Amino acid sequence: MNYQYIVPPARLRDYVKYFWTLDSAKGQCNPLKFATVADGSPGLIFQVSMDGFAYQDEKQLPIIYLYGQTTTCSQILSPASFQAIGVYFYPHALKSVFGLDAWELTDNCLDLTLFSTLKEYNLIERLLNLSGVSQRIEVLCDYLYKLILLHNSGVDNKMKYTLANIKGIGKNLSLKQLQQDLGWSERTLERKFKEQVGISPKSFAKITQFQMALNMLRSENYSKLTDVAYENFYADQSHFIRSFKEFTSLTPNQYLRNSEELVINFPQIFI
Repeated sequence: MNYQYIVPPARLRDYVKYFWTLDSAKGQCNPLKFATVADGSPGLIFQVSMDGFAYQDEKQLPIIYLYGQTTTCSQILSPASFQAIGVYFYPHALKSVFGLDAWELTDNCLDLTLFSTLKEYNLIERLLNLSGVSQRIEVLCDYLYKLILLHNSGVDNKMKYTLANIKGIGKNLSLKQLQQDLGWSERTLERKFKEQVGISPKSFAKITQFQMALNMLRSENYSKLTDVAYENFYADQSHFIRSFKEFTSLTPNQYLRNSEELVINFPQIFI
């Protein structure tokens, strides 16, 4: 398969981490199996195929859809031949870009052709009338920027600070200390996270911890799993493995042996 990582234009860099594209290999005959992995961020996927539709746990996915926080692992069955474009957002984007309360899309997705805001933009028609990846990404950039200007909400600086510092929780920072730094009560922090991120701060910290451990596995900078567990503040190796299976349905060794990550956190599964 052919994969591309594309840096967003400056006007979107507070909202979009990156764009990605994935094209199936020529001559691919069989459907492909992918897994969704919790990564703390929402996203958008546009996929076209002459071989039919993609399915998530037997539910047909729209041609273009917005998805929220993922807290459990699910599987996506993709047609043999396809072209996909993805947008990987920062955690606050459902609120700051789309004006949605993020919790509404946690473990769920939204068909963007049914999204009422900027319906007159005819996003899907514009995308389908183009064939080049760069042209399609330009259309997506224009669409996202129009939404940002329309909602005019910007990025909540306190939430930005919280998201940037939450990686320290379990090391030298606690949620209580974070609340004090922000001047927020526990209830306010929970409400802000539900509205802007879609999950609780504790759940987000847990996903962040898992992602840090997964990055260490990817780097192969360890000699045994206990090193990964303790380096990332798990109580022990068993706790780490249980957490890993919660987010991937596989043990760390199974994940490394039976998956391929051309797109980070969207691995192709071979079992």
